Amino acid sequence: MTPTNPASVNVPRAWASCESCHSNGRLVGIWVDAVDAGDLTAEQVHAGSGVDWRTEGCEVKSRFTMVLTTVRESLRI
Repeated sequence: MTPTNPASVNVPRAWASCESCHSNGRLVGIWVDAVDAGDLTAEQVHAGSGVDWRTEGCEVKSRFTMVLTTVRESLRI
């Protein structure tokens, strides 16, 4: 999985973000292919953000995983 600019590819994409960080005023996330959305980890979502997800209380199975899994299932991919 390689994060890319969603406008540069013609596949369903999703912005995966951390709800905990968002609630604390930080925009942390990555663009991913919709087929990869259900397999994301908190570590992948926080990569390069400067936020240590372990000490900030972000969970490995957070809302972004559940929401994107639902998107993936609705697209049947």
